[in-house]
Amino acid sequence: MIKPVILLELKMLRLWTLLSFIVDAIIHDFEQHHVGFWFLDQGTEIFVHLK
Repeated sequence: MIKPVILLELKMLRLWTLLSFIVDAIIHDFEQHHVGFWFLDQGTEIFVHLK
């Protein structure tokens, strides 16, 4: 049986991976097309669905 602490750490790791991906997307998109706010909105929707 996996301890809850390990599961929590895995969940946090996944969350940080998603966060860094979104941040990278925002930065990259601002450099390319200046529509980074769309990625920010999408990221917010993703986090709402995660809760």
